[in-house]
Amino acid sequence: MSAEACQPSSGCLKLGDVFDNRFCLKRVLAHSAVGTVFACLDIKTQKPVALKVGHTKLAAACAQNEAKMLIHAFGHDVKRTPRLITCKQEASHSYVVQKLLGKSIYSKFKSSEGINHATLRESVKLVLGMSLCLRDVHNAGIVHRNIKPGNFSFGRQSTQLYLIDFGIARLFMADDGSVIPPRRNPGFRGSVQYASINAHLNQELSPRDDYWSMVFSVLELLNGSLPWSGVNDKQAVMKMKEALIRGDSLPAIYPPYIDQIMKYLATVKYGELVCHCRIKMILKEATRTPEFQAEAHDTCAFSDIDMSCCPTPAAVDTTSSFLSAMSLSNGYSTSFSGR
Repeated sequence: MSAEACQPSSGCLKLGDVFDNRFCLKRVLAHSAVGTVFACLDIKTQKPVALKVGHTKLAAACAQNEAKMLIHAFGHDVKRTPRLITCKQEASHSYVVQKLLGKSIYSKFKSSEGINHATLRESVKLVLGMSLCLRDVHNAGIVHRNIKPGNFSFGRQSTQLYLIDFGIARLFMADDGSVIPPRRNPGFRGSVQYASINAHLNQELSPRDDYWSMVFSVLELLNGSLPWSGVNDKQAVMKMKEALIRGDSLPAIYPPYIDQIMKYLATVKYGELVCHCRIKMILKEATRTPEFQAEAHDTCAFSDIDMSCCPTPAAVDTTSSFLSAMSLSNGYSTSFSGR
């Protein structure tokens, strides 16, 4: 292990170095053309953290935006985002240090043969957990704009979900609570596989679009793929999504609760908050279906969850206990780690 700290200006960070005289690099979690993520030990607190190093101007811009969004979320007491510890920006590199989380949803279900199918029971739990994350972030006035299975992570020692990777997130609500007017033709934002129809139409995105991406994510987890998986043309993907929404071309596994959520989302207008209570009630009905009851029961039943429309902090904790029934193994992921 290097005893000298590698300063940000050097761009030479490697395992064993100490970044910013505080964070000792232990191992590489993920690497891509735009950035590298390290698992580090915070020498000051003796706790594990994640260091995201961006190598391009785009990565630097995303890192700066992510830090801004995480600070905003912290200021609004959002609990389901990774805690930002520090960030540094330079001409050639960006550095973001945040709380180290566990496996992403994508990593949990990924295998050498693709994506393992989630059970109906697992999917209901995941939707509940993802909706809780979205509710809290949206209440703070943030729209994520890149919702996908790889951007939800579990805690390292719990199964509470966290929403990560705020690199292209944006405020849709002003400080006074008013909705920021949409821009004209702001351009495409998100991942083609999971983007909403509004994203395909280059329209300004708001909470409803994050939920549409959540629906497509869950359908992929249920089926192992989406009808447009492997299709590269954005226009063709949009047409296939429209056919799914109309009910003309459905995936093999398409539980009724998904259809109910989509019909509700179709009524939500730009800038409006999606009602988490409505989502919870749809999920509650899903647990009463024969298909749900036929699956093996988990150690924590859905009926134990407070399904009221105005959850208290205690109710949120109960929901976290509900997610723990998934018996998930510990691992690591951060914003650069995959899909």
